[in-house]
Amino acid sequence: MLQVTDNFLGTTITASLIQLFKGDELQQVNSLNQSIQSLAQFAAPLVGAVIYTLVSLDTLAYIEVAFELIALVGILGLKFQYSQHADNPAADTQKPSVLQNFREGLSYLVHERLLLILTMSSAFINFLFAALNVGLPFLLVQTLKLSNAQYGLIESSFPIGMFIGGLLLSQMHLKRHPITIAYLNLLYLSAVLITLGLPTLTGWPNSLNTAYFIGVCIIAGIILVFVNAPIGTFMQQVIPQQIQGRVFSLDTTISIVLTPLGTILYGVLFDHIAVMPIFATSGILLLVLTAGIMLYLHRADLVKPLPAAAAENK
Repeated sequence: MLQVTDNFLGTTITASLIQLFKGDELQQVNSLNQSIQSLAQFAAPLVGAVIYTLVSLDTLAYIEVAFELIALVGILGLKFQYSQHADNPAADTQKPSVLQNFREGLSYLVHERLLLILTMSSAFINFLFAALNVGLPFLLVQTLKLSNAQYGLIESSFPIGMFIGGLLLSQMHLKRHPITIAYLNLLYLSAVLITLGLPTLTGWPNSLNTAYFIGVCIIAGIILVFVNAPIGTFMQQVIPQQIQGRVFSLDTTISIVLTPLGTILYGVLFDHIAVMPIFATSGILLLVLTAGIMLYLHRADLVKPLPAAAAENK
């Protein structure tokens, strides 16, 4: 139930940011949001473990309720700038059903070729990223035989990288199109994926392996922010406010639909094939896919400068 309500809340807030911030503020907020989420991802297990040793489980439940109430008060204090559609009483005389809302969101996504390509490519990218989610723990624990402490340091370095990336991006004014920036960083991320299996060939001591993977995960976290935040900001700017919730829900659903299949496939592959070829092949596939999408988008002239009105959220 908590996960379901969190998904409702997350989609709603993402679709409402365009009513809260203007111009470059939207990019800054998305970037800082990534940083805060990464910090929470890093700190929450540590804080939770400490609190759990100090208080009983029922007290922990009351603490959870208290923080949920604080978040609710904060959300209720937000000042939205409603669009003309939202202020038009006639728009609410006939409220569409859930099925009609779904069809409208799907129809919009299908007819917007650029957004459809972004969504479909995101699904295949998530499929390839299962190599990282499945393969990295397997490589660190089974192949390199790192200790629990070393593994924990490497795992915590990824959200630290995302935290740094969010701070960096929040202070930058992007001169290129957000889609171009996102896919260029995907090219960099494919290079990181290719090099993940390198320590299996070098014979480094585990202390050096640990330092290597901490650096790689921090870089990967920074790059991932430069992929997600520009695309998210772009979609918030170009999708009409009244259907953003539907489109974002569909985008999230389609983007993760291949992830379970990727997890199963890579689980089997890592049981039967060496680590280095799997990471190298996955990185090359990601490189080819990203380069192909970039080439198609530019040849089809789908990556166009944002209109001044959209950029200023007017």
